Amino acid sequence: MRTLFLKCDGHVIGMMLVFLVAMMISHPLYAQTGNDNPGEPKLDPFEFEVPSNAQSEELKGRKAVLENNVFPQVKLGDKFMQQRDFQSAFKAYERAAGILAKSNLGSGPYVVSVQGRISGRMEEARKQWGLSIFNNAKKVYLAALVAKKHEDAMEGFKTAEKLALSSLPAYYAGKTEKELAPSVVGPLTKSNPAFHDNVQAFVMDCNKMSAAYDFKNETSLDAVDPDYKRRTEEVALLLKQGETYYNTKQYEKVRSNMEKILVQDPYNQKAMTLLNKTYKKLYLIGMARGDNDAIERMAEVEWKWNQPILPADSISTETSPREMSGTRAALYDKLQKIIVDKVEYESSDIQSILEHLSKISKQQDPEKIGVSIIPPSSVELRTRKIQYLELEQMPLLDIIKYVCEIAGLKYKIDDKAVLVGVKTAGDMELAFFAIRKSLIQRIAVEGEAPVGKEEKKTGKLSEATERFADKNLLEEGKDERKTPELTQDMLKNYFTPMGITFEEGSAISYDSKTGKLIVKNTPENLRKMETLLKEIDIPPPLVLVEAKILEVSMNTLEELGFDWALTYTNTDTNHTVTFAGLDSSTFYRSKGENYIVSGLKVIPNFGNENQFDLSLSIRAIDQKDRSEMLGAPRLLVASGYTARLEIAEERYFPDSWTDPEVEIVNGTSYTYTPPTPEFGDSTPVGTIFTVTPTVGSNNYTIVLNIESDITRMTGWSNYDYSIIIGGLMTSLADRSTTNLQPKMKMPEFSKRYIKSTVKIYDGETVVIGGILEDIASRRDDKWPLLGSIPLVGRLFTDGSSASVKTNLLIFVTARLMKGNGLPVREARKQGLFEFGNR
Repeated sequence: MRTLFLKCDGHVIGMMLVFLVAMMISHPLYAQTGNDNPGEPKLDPFEFEVPSNAQSEELKGRKAVLENNVFPQVKLGDKFMQQRDFQSAFKAYERAAGILAKSNLGSGPYVVSVQGRISGRMEEARKQWGLSIFNNAKKVYLAALVAKKHEDAMEGFKTAEKLALSSLPAYYAGKTEKELAPSVVGPLTKSNPAFHDNVQAFVMDCNKMSAAYDFKNETSLDAVDPDYKRRTEEVALLLKQGETYYNTKQYEKVRSNMEKILVQDPYNQKAMTLLNKTYKKLYLIGMARGDNDAIERMAEVEWKWNQPILPADSISTETSPREMSGTRAALYDKLQKIIVDKVEYESSDIQSILEHLSKISKQQDPEKIGVSIIPPSSVELRTRKIQYLELEQMPLLDIIKYVCEIAGLKYKIDDKAVLVGVKTAGDMELAFFAIRKSLIQRIAVEGEAPVGKEEKKTGKLSEATERFADKNLLEEGKDERKTPELTQDMLKNYFTPMGITFEEGSAISYDSKTGKLIVKNTPENLRKMETLLKEIDIPPPLVLVEAKILEVSMNTLEELGFDWALTYTNTDTNHTVTFAGLDSSTFYRSKGENYIVSGLKVIPNFGNENQFDLSLSIRAIDQKDRSEMLGAPRLLVASGYTARLEIAEERYFPDSWTDPEVEIVNGTSYTYTPPTPEFGDSTPVGTIFTVTPTVGSNNYTIVLNIESDITRMTGWSNYDYSIIIGGLMTSLADRSTTNLQPKMKMPEFSKRYIKSTVKIYDGETVVIGGILEDIASRRDDKWPLLGSIPLVGRLFTDGSSASVKTNLLIFVTARLMKGNGLPVREARKQGLFEFGNR
């Protein structure tokens, strides 16, 4: 029988094992037929009655020995044989034989026959004993084949092998394995080697199956990949979460989960399908976002093209404009900060409600002062009732708004109290707000205001310099920045998104002389304006601009060529003629020093008089070089001002050349004046970096106006020409000429200029540039006919390729800085989801 070892999965191996069991059951080694069946022991007939003739002749006086000692043991052995207790049967027969041998009953025919029958029973019991052990080993073997656990199968094979080996002493000697050494069993098997061979074959099968199960266990999925189960469970969990996220439109989380799955299982079809669907959803979201941005930009353009409408004069009862004080804004803030847990009113009048709110404000106020709420002076208004009102977790100001709205009353926040029932509908107040010039600059940048007249100074520090912690940052004197002209629409467009509404009759303007914002609006909007200006009209920090200007040049040159030269020397005149290819100084070939073999005489001195020489030169080069020019300017500049860093050489180059002059003197001679260069202003050769940062109103975005000028001198261009002067008129025979060559040259410059305006966040980096210059050239020369010969023709060709690549990149990082030199905020975390914060 042959055992096959295959590396398969568990199902295939299980089917193979079942097939092997069926084969083994049908194999003669495992079949129970003939004498090997312990259920049908073959015993010779035994007469337990002593014949009369034997009594008279041989066993007179010994009948009691046979009937009382020998025959009972034989009967006991037969009983054990019927019960299939072959070991006990053999022991009984062995005791009977021992009693018969020790009784000295002689060697008569009857005694000899009794001894023979007992020996036959002993042999049968011994074989049946061994076969029963061997059959038990087979059962254990078959049970091990169908065992589910690897440990149970291996234990079964070992037990079966041990039982099979223990059947040999019982079969051949009627002894147990402990009673008989294996060395003694060997000679006994020669008389009947068939059973011994079956046992040995069975032991070999046990060993083979043990090895097969070990191989199966070692090559199982759990052994090869112990982390497979955990990884499969994690992938299933992530996939389930991803499906849930997809159904709830949390596409960024879906993408994260699917990418985690593909890291562990790159070929997971479900993950790839769901990720593909997610990317399509994200694409649609991005397209919708782009459409919304386009609509927003178009609306903004349409709005800005509208002609501004000047505010109309209106009659106001206000006698004179007033400056906004801080007490009213403080009371407004207190009303916003006091949060009422819950109020519930049912059929309550206005006066009782306002008294209750005033009491609650005192309880919720950390200062225990509260807010004074004055009810209407009219009895009719005070007794107005609210049928039902229930509010939870709301600011006190909002509760007062709802109460007044339901009761049909107006309210007014004064400096020290809230007045309810006052006539404020349609009233407008005029207020002045002193603001810094930096805020005006930000409004102008975002609104693209035109630049007006220059502002003059009186010798003191301007409002723009007051916003910096270091007052000595800028020198006293004339402020070179120009004051922008802000229109009413620009101011309204700036403050409207921040919650300030401008109803009919309201107006806003800026007085550049006094540096104040003039606002005409309702008292509530004026309070909002005052609070808003405290938030946004703050000293903007300095801007630290770090730039890295990187210019990378990469040059490559590859060349392989063969130059043949045939030299002929005239032996009479010693004149030499050379037949060769192009000279190495040709503009599209590399220099002559690139020869690795120069002038090798392949066939020297041949011909009739040895006047010919054939020589070979081999040109080969593989050259690569890389150069980097890095400039890293670092500038600290105030918002709205221009910083300029110049790292250059001031060199003078000719702008033009004078014309050469030739003057004939008396028709016999001439004078020559060569051209001379004319110089103008100096030319900076190097790097010039200019930046103008403007901090946005949110104190987070920075608009950078960047200019970068990189100038390099690459060489000179010659503009030589010839002036031919013929023979002089003094002699007609004079045919001589004079060739004058004026020398003129102009410089050649490589100039890379970038001008851009970008808007970035604090701490972000923007890459500007990508100015790539790529010059590639290729040359293939070959001798006619010879260069076209296969294989050999390569010796008559000359080829080269060269490329020159130059790339300019500018990395600009802007950071908002405090006056003490520390950054305003930490670096922004990268990797946020693209559409998550929309």
